[in-house]
Amino acid sequence: MRATDLFARRCSPRQRRTRSTARTSGRVSTFYRLGSEQLEERRLLDAGGLDPTFDGDGRVLTDIGQSGSSDFGYDTTAYQSDGKVVVIGTSFQASTSYDFVVARYNADGSLDGSFGEGGIVTIDFGGTYDEGRGVAIDSAGRIVVAGISLQGGATGDDFAVARINSHGELDATFDGDGKQTIDFGGTKDSALGVVVDDQDNVILAGSSNQGGATGGDFAVARLTSRRCVGRVLRRRRQTDGRLWRHE
Repeated sequence: MRATDLFARRCSPRQRRTRSTARTSGRVSTFYRLGSEQLEERRLLDAGGLDPTFDGDGRVLTDIGQSGSSDFGYDTTAYQSDGKVVVIGTSFQASTSYDFVVARYNADGSLDGSFGEGGIVTIDFGGTYDEGRGVAIDSAGRIVVAGISLQGGATGDDFAVARINSHGELDATFDGDGKQTIDFGGTKDSALGVVVDDQDNVILAGSSNQGGATGGDFAVARLTSRRCVGRVLRRRRQTDGRLWRHE
C-alpha cells in the first residue's frame, strides 16, 4: 500500500475547521472535517508493519513441490515495474529431483496465473541437484535466474543460468534452449548472484574451488544478451570470458 492514501476531495486551509487523529491496527488516520462533512482522510501505515494489502496479512506461504517435500526460497527477489514480485529458490520434483523454482506474485500477494503454471516455473538443468540463488530482470522484462547445478563427474557443481520470458517460458534465443551451465574447472562452482547491465548482458558472480594452494576463489562470468559466454574486460581473464581471482 502506498504510504499515503487520499480519499474524497482535498480541503483548503480555510475549510479546515476540525482535525482528529486516531491510531488503529498499525494505521495512523487523520481526518479533516467541515461541520459534519468528512472532506479528507489520510492513512499512514506504521513503518515496518506487515502490509494488510498483501494477501490479507502481509504474509504468503506457497507449497511448490510434492506434499511433504522441501521448498527453499532464497534471499534474492526482483521487483517488476508493474508491481509484481519474482522469488527464486529450489524445490524437490519427483521426476528430476531438486530443480530451480521461480514464483511470481501479484502486488496483492496472489500467485500470477499468467506466469508458468499457476505462477510457478521449475527449471531442470539435468543435474541431480539444481539450486536457484539469484534473479534479475532485463530491459525487455525477461527474468534471468542463476545458481548451482550438480552435474556430477569431473565438473562437480557448475554455474547454472537460465532466461525466461514474461510468461514463464524458457527463452530459446538465450544459448539455444534458454539455459546453460558453466564450468570453471573446479570441483564446486557456485553462482550466488546475478545482475544485468544496460546492454542486457548477464553477469554472474560466485565462487570456484580450484583446489591446490588457492582453494576457493572468486568466480565471475559475463554472458552476452543473445547467447554464449562473453568477454570480461579485466587484466586477469580467460579467453572465453570466465574470470576467477584468488585473494
